[in-house]
Amino acid sequence: MTEWWRTLGTRPDIYACWLTLDDIDSEVSRFVAGVILSVARAGVDVGPLEVAARQQSIDPNVRPIALALLEAIRRSGRRAVLILDDFHRTKSRAVDEVVEILIEHSHGELHLVVSGRTRPTFHVSAFLARGLVMQLDAGDLALSLEQAAQVVGPKVSPADLALCMPARRDGPWRCSLRAFGSTAAGTSPMH
Repeated sequence: MTEWWRTLGTRPDIYACWLTLDDIDSEVSRFVAGVILSVARAGVDVGPLEVAARQQSIDPNVRPIALALLEAIRRSGRRAVLILDDFHRTKSRAVDEVVEILIEHSHGELHLVVSGRTRPTFHVSAFLARGLVMQLDAGDLALSLEQAAQVVGPKVSPADLALCMPARRDGPWRCSLRAFGSTAAGTSPMH
């Protein structure tokens, strides 16, 4: 996902924002401050919201703040993609409500990517039914044997490749495949 985020960051029509969450981000004001600062770091002029976020003086009534953030993104004239990494660490209904507000009122200027080890607790099903979200699970992101062969290159036999592919493909194994392919080919995986 990091590679995709970096690629997005090179596009002139998109602000690429990333926020890695921690257990303390379950407190809604802290979560909203982190979202604001990640959007500001990507280049969106969020005005006085940035000052409030830096001073950790976000009002607990976060709905108007979330809507003001969306308005700032709208005024920028570009779309923003915000990756919320490790979302499973925010175990808070208040944080879920902020995410729901952002999804509900985005109108296409903000695209959220929620990444975590567990299914989010906000109302994913309702948003799926309305066509506002798309859900990808680990199985959707898994490489086939043919795709894995493209990653490691032609010097690795399909039989050797099949041995190194885990039965569950939900871990950081693509990098492992690159390292395996480079090692099998006699080259450094860092080049």
